[in-house]
Amino acid sequence: MKQKGRVMIGTRRRIAAALFVLLVTSSAAAEDLTLRGRIASQGNGQGVAELIVKLIPSQPKPEWVKVTSTANDGTYSFQGVPPGTYTLEVYRGATQLHSAMVTLDQSGQIQDIQVAP
Repeated sequence: MKQKGRVMIGTRRRIAAALFVLLVTSSAAAEDLTLRGRIASQGNGQGVAELIVKLIPSQPKPEWVKVTSTANDGTYSFQGVPPGTYTLEVYRGATQLHSAMVTLDQSGQIQDIQVAP
């Protein structure tokens, strides 16, 4: 009977540890944010389509660099971004049009950019 009690206690500890890990993982995922914005022409203010937008963490993590392209109206969005400081880069093909530092806090952020036509 004592052996069975020890097994139950060990099992309870493992279950409690597993629940703790799940709670920590869920909490970290809940902190991920969305960065979105619109890229417009300096000349006429119209959205610029098909530009490449890169989001690069200030602490380089090559496996984490996010890349997207602008929609027809010039909008872009990055989802699942942890709070922190990033470099936001905009390209037309291989030509870099814009680069800026962006800091995301718990509120998320909207980053609108104007580029030369």
